Amino acid sequence: LLNQRILNFKALGVRENLMVPYLKEHTDVPVQRVIDPTLLLTAEEYKPIIEEPKLEEQYILLYSRRYSPKMEEYAEQLSKEKGLKIVDISLRAVNAEKGHAMRYDAGVEEFLSLVEHAEYIVTNSFHGMIFSVQFKRPFVVFSREQCDNKIEEILSLFGLSDRILIEGTEQFNSIDYDEVHRRIDIARSESLDFLKMELGLL
Repeated sequence: LLNQRILNFKALGVRENLMVPYLKEHTDVPVQRVIDPTLLLTAEEYKPIIEEPKLEEQYILLYSRRYSPKMEEYAEQLSKEKGLKIVDISLRAVNAEKGHAMRYDAGVEEFLSLVEHAEYIVTNSFHGMIFSVQFKRPFVVFSREQCDNKIEEILSLFGLSDRILIEGTEQFNSIDYDEVHRRIDIARSESLDFLKMELGLL
């Protein structure tokens, strides 16, 4: 069924390299790995929709797409070491009893603001990681089985493969965001060129 459906496309851009060989084998149209759409814009281009920060004190942002006790433990240990409160975007309301400031109802505008102004970000979210990089924030991303392939691929693109944690005890290097954004600029340009080519085929 999939092989029949992909014949409806004039070109195919996919986020994961994993799919490129399969698609090239089953179609004759152009196929290319492209970056996530959230990276087609620069951080500056997101500025008009970002809310003004509501928090005056510094904080660690804990953004959890799925409960991970090791990730929570890491964030809480980091909170103690740095003397920073935890702002928590998750559905674990019980964390409020541990002193986390819960922001599970944050919309896009507040989410971007919370990422941009965080002192540190601990997440297992693909887009939590992406926007940490967009806004040049220190971060770690914890392994999440259903999401690891795309997280590992994009971290490799960034040159930040050591930023994915499993136990929370792994060592990693500091981030050279000039180099990271040089890599993103190249990938963004290639992806936009492919998108323009695709539109030209319509």
